[in-house]
Amino acid sequence: MAALTAILNRPGVATVLVLAAIGVSSYGVAHYPRSVVAFLLFQGSILLLYFARLGLWLKLALGGLTLGVLMPILGTINGYYLEVATQVGIFVALALGLNIVVGLAGLLDLGYVAFHTRGAYT
Repeated sequence: MAALTAILNRPGVATVLVLAAIGVSSYGVAHYPRSVVAFLLFQGSILLLYFARLGLWLKLALGGLTLGVLMPILGTINGYYLEVATQVGIFVALALGLNIVVGLAGLLDLGYVAFHTRGAYT
């Protein structure tokens, strides 16, 4: 684990590692669409991108490319992947809202859940 941390703290090496991880895992998901391991490696490459010490614009560009371009393409290959990503996004938005209301403000007001469900149904 310390070796991986040392690699991720070097920007040049981390960039190559992240690009290789995204490329190899995308190739795996595209050629083996029913492989859960390949999909988990793809998700792990996004986590690797998060922990890598890269410039903000490079992280945003790679994250946008991965989640905005590659994920929908891979979702057309196997709809399960896109469904999982959509569900994760919904639960992350709900958890962030709960953290703001209960954690930062210190209020126990669950009225925002009504707006969340109303948006989900529309």
